[in-house]
Amino acid sequence: MIRLQSKTRRLTVAALALAAVSALAGSTVASPALIRPQSIIVNPVPPRDLRVSVSVDRSSYRIGEPIQVRVRVAQDAYVYLFSVHPDGVINIVLPNDLEGGANFMRAGETRSFPDYGAPYSFTVGGPAGTDQVLAVATRQPLYLDSFVSFGRPDGFGYVTLRAANLGQAQLYLGQALALVVRPVPQNDWATAVTSYRVRY
Repeated sequence: MIRLQSKTRRLTVAALALAAVSALAGSTVASPALIRPQSIIVNPVPPRDLRVSVSVDRSSYRIGEPIQVRVRVAQDAYVYLFSVHPDGVINIVLPNDLEGGANFMRAGETRSFPDYGAPYSFTVGGPAGTDQVLAVATRQPLYLDSFVSFGRPDGFGYVTLRAANLGQAQLYLGQALALVVRPVPQNDWATAVTSYRVRY
């Protein structure tokens, strides 16, 4: 689990809950997004120029160690980051108020969260197991308000989720995001996932 460390106190990055989601206005796609256990959500027609990559600074961490997430986009895009944990908890990492709500990235740009000199840091909070970070890049903003609440004092959005394990959390997140991206043309969104080990 990724935890937020502010200058004055340590806070858990809020858990994301999946409730009913409403579709975006816009054009429909020919086929729905695919949900696969290891990749969470997959565009069945991957776009040629819109690509996103996500990574963390190491492949393995001990609980309490700092972690940094890096994202790169090939084209201008809005980026959404979700952290999925082995105990079924899902956190939304981006957008967040500490980044000024900014989740738009320019073509070829690479950003780190948190960046150097940011007023917060992330630490690995456990439990032990395999954690994943999912990046979703879209050419138009997604409206997550139907299943993510923003405006918490710690600067992160949340809703509560009671998934029993990583697989169930992946399924719930995949289903919710599939509904959100379904109206978006298939060449206008892409996803990427990275995994890392957490140990005591």
